Amino acid sequence: MASLKFYLPAVCVLLCLSSLWAQGTQQNRPDLPSAPEPRRPVIQVLPATSTLDRVFPPVAQTTRQKFRYYTQQALRPGIYFAGAFYTGLTMANPPRHYPPEWSSGLEGFARNYGDFLASWGAVQMGKFATSTLLHEDARYFPSPSMQTEKRVKHALKSVLVDRSDLGQPRLAVANVAGAFAGGFIGNIYLPHHYSDMTNGMKRTGWGLVGLATSNLVDEFTPEMRMLLRKLRVPFID
Repeated sequence: MASLKFYLPAVCVLLCLSSLWAQGTQQNRPDLPSAPEPRRPVIQVLPATSTLDRVFPPVAQTTRQKFRYYTQQALRPGIYFAGAFYTGLTMANPPRHYPPEWSSGLEGFARNYGDFLASWGAVQMGKFATSTLLHEDARYFPSPSMQTEKRVKHALKSVLVDRSDLGQPRLAVANVAGAFAGGFIGNIYLPHHYSDMTNGMKRTGWGLVGLATSNLVDEFTPEMRMLLRKLRVPFID
């Protein structure tokens, strides 16, 4: 298995490039309305393809809007590229005790790729269910700072600290619950040696790493867009 210091930068780049391509193909995207000042939260409809929210202060989402948002996160374009990359690493160095149908050939690739997508989808659905029940806003809001170090710290901190629907800081229970959902869904179908509590907890840890990676991608997407514009990459507007 590739080391963490190799995995994170490569996945960040894949997520950035694919997300930027998807955003660049959008036309006439409506501007997000600014949040009014009254005490009662104002409901705002998110754009259908939005993965970033840069509204300060945040506005409350209905249950329907939360479902829509987390479904978009589960299906964001970069996930398919990141999944293929991660699956390639797994196939190049399969875990011990993996049976042949999981460790070789097209069937093995499909199984591991499906596991990656199922895990990420479970993370987002776990976040949706928890944030709805606890009135939690687990969306990622980029840092207001322009300093790289502070922005990195903000992205990592946001994995464990988010806000309520009213905008008050709180423990990110939805992120943790989502990571557990993504970590243990594999116990339903993974090979015998990898469908236990120990491996479920390991996958939960990787789920939190995945959320941190997603936050970093969202945080630095504007800079990546500017760079790709200068390089005249197609579809980046």
